[in-house]
Amino acid sequence: MEGRGSGMFWNDNYPNSCRDACTSQSHAFLDSSVQNLDAQNGTVENPTNPFVGVEAIESAMEGLNLSTNPYINAHGSRLRAAAVNAIAWRIGDSFDDHYSYRLVMMEQQPSQSQSHSQLEGLKGRVVAMAKDQYGCRFLQRKIDVGIPEEIRMILSELKDYLHELMKHEFGSHVIQKIFEASRTVTVYQMDTIFLLIILDVQKLKDVCIHYLGSRAMLKILVNVKTPEKIYAFVLALKRITLTLMKTANGGYVIQHCVKLFPPAYQKVILDEVAKNCINIATDKYGSPIIQKCLGHVDQGQAIFLLVKEIIVNAAVLAEDQYGHVVEVLLYFSEEEYAAIIIFEIMESREFFNFLQDRYGNFVAQSALEYSKGTLHQRLRNIILSNCKRLHSHLYGKNVLAVAKRCMIH
Repeated sequence: MEGRGSGMFWNDNYPNSCRDACTSQSHAFLDSSVQNLDAQNGTVENPTNPFVGVEAIESAMEGLNLSTNPYINAHGSRLRAAAVNAIAWRIGDSFDDHYSYRLVMMEQQPSQSQSHSQLEGLKGRVVAMAKDQYGCRFLQRKIDVGIPEEIRMILSELKDYLHELMKHEFGSHVIQKIFEASRTVTVYQMDTIFLLIILDVQKLKDVCIHYLGSRAMLKILVNVKTPEKIYAFVLALKRITLTLMKTANGGYVIQHCVKLFPPAYQKVILDEVAKNCINIATDKYGSPIIQKCLGHVDQGQAIFLLVKEIIVNAAVLAEDQYGHVVEVLLYFSEEEYAAIIIFEIMESREFFNFLQDRYGNFVAQSALEYSKGTLHQRLRNIILSNCKRLHSHLYGKNVLAVAKRCMIH
């Protein structure tokens, strides 16, 4: 078989004789089924009635004799499911996803009267559906439609697998849909799911550092509006901030929380970053995230403690390969804060070595650019007074050149 149906259920445990027989019969099954669809619908590409196509395939399945070969008899369920999947691929997007999913699941789904919920026969299988390409779309539509009994059933079966699904390529979309469907999912239901996600801090951490989980978490947070839920999340986040800040995906979550949340909640997060300032600011992931966070907040109480810690450790951070946070703070800071940072660096006993440092020289150049008045003059004069020692140094000469340009202007 070709396309999406190819090799779906085969592995090395199946004998070659079984594979050959199954492949031959499934091809025949595929061709006859598509012919039935052509006959009943006019064209496969444009069926007039999706249900007719489904019934045609169900009817064609009865003609496939699975008892002629012991291996086929033993593994007939897998063969039929693979063949149906291949047919769904041949049909392409002609059918609505709702019917395409019925094709994939038909081997296990019992027939039901129209008076019963379509999900009734899938009790116990909702998690598996959420992990399926068609099943996840099917569930999202059910959430959008919003029949209360079906919503309750879906949430009931998903609630113990939320973190696992958030890290799944298809399951994550179902969890996100719950928080987007404010018209059909009640506030109580949404709050319950949200609390189940954030109360297990270890699993929350695993979700936030996962490349799919972090994206799902951000989509959820965009739809979290009430102060109570934001505060609950921030308290949970506080316990894992250090770990998240030192990973690419986790830092991405922190950055967007700072961007999305009001100042009072920004402060809780940034204070935790400040407590681990050197550890985070000298990390290859942590340093860029601090820089981006600085760009998302206004000068004020939310950032006060972090700025204070950066200032106190400015000389150390400026000489670190990831310590560009000092330069960024100079850029975003008001003149008062910038002056304090520059003064702290100038008073350091290692100031001259700082001017010649591989990384520190960039901060010194920024300090010359952002300093004002008498502080600027003092900084420039100190640098120019060491002209003989700096002009021949690989990094020091760059600082000296900037100081001379400042003197001209």
